[in-house]
Amino acid sequence: MRARLADGGLFCRWLPLHQLDLSTMRSIVRSFVAVYPRARALLASNSLGTPLVGLVALAGAPESADFGVDDEFALVGGFVAGPDALARFAGDAPLNTDDR
Repeated sequence: MRARLADGGLFCRWLPLHQLDLSTMRSIVRSFVAVYPRARALLASNSLGTPLVGLVALAGAPESADFGVDDEFALVGGFVAGPDALARFAGDAPLNTDDR
């Protein structure tokens, strides 16, 4: 995906939290931040039954202002994790690859 994303292009990976166990989620997050180290996590649904998080990254745009948001609170707290928090959460989980 990274090779096909134009400079300034946005990539979002939806995570259906209600369908993932914790180890799988960590693996997906670790793989995403390995490619997009300045990624953000966005709460995409407030539903307790079907919670969704979007992992969001911009090609060639490392800071939150590049998302068109000067203040992350402007999204009503929708951003739930920044790059450092995502890296801590992912820890040393195995990468989620085509063959794993």
